Amino acid sequence: MPWSEIARLWLAAQGDDRAIKTFRNTVLGETWQVAGEAPDWQRLYDRREHWPAGTVPMGGLLLTAGVDVQRDCLEASLWAWGQDRQSWLVEHRVLAGNPFEAPVWKELRLLLRENWRHASGHRLPVAMAAIDSGDGMTTAEVYSFVRRAGAGRAIAVKGQDGLSAAVGQPAATEVRRNGRKLGGLKVWPVGSSFLKGETYGWLKLERPTEESGDPFPPGYVHLPVHAAGEEFCRQLTAEQLVARAGRNGFRRLEWVKTRERNEAPDCRVYARAAAAALGMDGWGEGRWARMADALSLPAAELPTGVNVTRPSPSPVATDAHRPRGWLAPRSEWLR
Repeated sequence: MPWSEIARLWLAAQGDDRAIKTFRNTVLGETWQVAGEAPDWQRLYDRREHWPAGTVPMGGLLLTAGVDVQRDCLEASLWAWGQDRQSWLVEHRVLAGNPFEAPVWKELRLLLRENWRHASGHRLPVAMAAIDSGDGMTTAEVYSFVRRAGAGRAIAVKGQDGLSAAVGQPAATEVRRNGRKLGGLKVWPVGSSFLKGETYGWLKLERPTEESGDPFPPGYVHLPVHAAGEEFCRQLTAEQLVARAGRNGFRRLEWVKTRERNEAPDCRVYARAAAAALGMDGWGEGRWARMADALSLPAAELPTGVNVTRPSPSPVATDAHRPRGWLAPRSEWLR
């Protein structure tokens, strides 16, 4: 195609987004990026908050971990969750080591046994860890670790882009290693695209000003100075939802990387999936109030909307798909 024809088509497309998309797809061979899907990393960096490293702020009542498996390391993000699905990044840790060898999994086991000091003075353990098993090469290693950790401590997850929910129905699978049967295991499908869209939507929420005195909006993502450096903020915004033409000619949306490193959003998605597998999305004010009461939080410092009145003694409805151990007794909760 001569440059004169390319220039003519480009000028004719001006003012028409659909025509510009067609030009970029068919003439330039580029994907069409949906504007504004990913938040700006600099804005996230500038709005970071200060709280002591290795601690959980007052609003965080549930601690989960998301683990991404790389060829030379495991990366784990620990997120605290509160009412209205607000979240606080507690720590992001890189565990260097070959995932086909035992030492790096031992490090992960020790990490999940740690507990973090809560702002109330109590200590919070990791309620659940979700580990990515989607990489076919390391799937057996993930399954083996989850089996040893126990269903109440860790779950194996696998991304499923077509799933319009945080997690789906877990499916039983047989675990094999080196040709030997190790037993059964449930693998949880995770709505990766759904959760990435949810996360990016929450990352765009504006931080209320001190002058307004307004509370943080539901879903607000709190990032600390000590754990969310420039690289982490860049990674957290390293994917973009783009429209691509499928084989049938219809447009389909998919998430693509805009830079090489993007472990941070994957770890965030898995930690969110762990919270969903525990049933967090269905918890009402009464459940959050009981958790706050277990931590003996002063009423003036409870998250917005939590009722400090002790709820009725009737049992909490449980989710049939919730792993065993989702509600730990107080004696195991607080150390």
